[in-house]
Amino acid sequence: MKGFLFFIFLPTLLTFGFGPGETGYNFLKLGIGARPVAMGSAFTAVSDDANAIFWNPGGIALFPDFSLTLMVMNLFTDVTYGVLGTKVPIGRRLGLGMGGGFLSAKDTRRNELGEEAGEYYFNNFLFTTSFACSPFRNFATGFALKGVGARLDTFSSYSLALDWGTIYSPYRNLFLGACLFNLGTPQKFISESDLLPVTLRFGSCYKIPIFWHQLLLATDLRIPIDSKVILSLGGELTLKNIPQKDEFFSLRAGYETGYHLGTWKGFSFGIGYGKRIAPRFYLVLDAAHFDYGYVGASERVSISLQFK
Repeated sequence: MKGFLFFIFLPTLLTFGFGPGETGYNFLKLGIGARPVAMGSAFTAVSDDANAIFWNPGGIALFPDFSLTLMVMNLFTDVTYGVLGTKVPIGRRLGLGMGGGFLSAKDTRRNELGEEAGEYYFNNFLFTTSFACSPFRNFATGFALKGVGARLDTFSSYSLALDWGTIYSPYRNLFLGACLFNLGTPQKFISESDLLPVTLRFGSCYKIPIFWHQLLLATDLRIPIDSKVILSLGGELTLKNIPQKDEFFSLRAGYETGYHLGTWKGFSFGIGYGKRIAPRFYLVLDAAHFDYGYVGASERVSISLQFK
């Protein structure tokens, strides 16, 4: 039953501003990565790790370091979302990224008498391949080709989509980003056909050095086709141990507008810890909590391998 309730509330949760219009594959609106979500999903102009595959492909080339990440998300009971992604630099100006995700929820099947007759599953999945280039030292652009699908009991649907993104740094420590997401073929499910959740995003971030530490402040403006404009605000304070600098600890918080279901709706919090396990290689653990208000909350945990 929890899985059934999830798919009843999912369009409401993911429509944010409760505006007009309907879209398919609404799981694409779920934020990927514990770090971005903890910062209120203000990540368009940040995108400096493997999460860039899902947030801004341009970051793959502007920050040409190897990164691998695995995220597991818990959204209510019996609903899980797992995502794996990696980005690999090709020289100093090119980068490739690959990733995939699988969301699963289950419910109880009942016969004509209302008796339990086993279980059935709701599944959504995506696969993405990204390419990015940096023609100038402070500018990068990239795109991602995605395969998206859904399965409800014996029914299924499949679509192709394209993401595009760019990041520009006009001044030291200041970054500006823009992205267009989910431009592709409609979802055809049973007898219905719905557009993909096309979204335009603009973002900015500023990195403030504090001795050996860093404070990052970020904002995002999201313009979806099926709801009102959404504003995201986020911050991250990263503390490094001195003098070795082989460990760091991060505190994160953020807020998204558009939620109207409770006192703490739209707020997010998170932490991160990184440990150097080899020269320039760090193992990073991140956790995030996002509050949907009266409906509930979600938790995300990510484990990453980063080359810095």
